[in-house]
Amino acid sequence: MATRVLLGIRYIVIFAGLFAAYFFYFQWHDARPASEIVLFTCVGINGLLAFIAHTLLHKSEPKGWAWKLLTRAFNMK
Repeated sequence: MATRVLLGIRYIVIFAGLFAAYFFYFQWHDARPASEIVLFTCVGINGLLAFIAHTLLHKSEPKGWAWKLLTRAFNMK
């Protein structure tokens, strides 16, 4: 359950960052602030949330995705 919540938060952060970058690019007509927003949200915040999900929820993550833990497919991840 926590894995799906974090995944949903990650998608919301990505969408909000891309939307804000798109909005500010057309408002300021400058690509630098828009790219900084995308880097901060999509790489920074999303990377931090992904790190938390992979380190703290590493056992519940495959269960949330309905993966079987003892198969070769899990090792391919």
